[in-house]
Amino acid sequence: MSWHFNASKFWDEIRANKVTAYDFMGATLALTYKQKPNAFDRGHRVRFVWEIPISNIAEDYEKRFGRP
Repeated sequence: MSWHFNASKFWDEIRANKVTAYDFMGATLALTYKQKPNAFDRGHRVRFVWEIPISNIAEDYEKRFGRP
């Protein structure tokens, strides 16, 4: 994974590194959610996430990225 957060590359790095768990703060959650949806949004191995959810997007985020 990169040393610096990049919202547009986040999910590409998650997939490339076969990440199964990650930790998120509210702002980074919102930044990744604002990226343009694509066919690969659910194409990852993430099974567990520690996060501080943003209530107005939490349910849609879960549906879009298909994480537990």
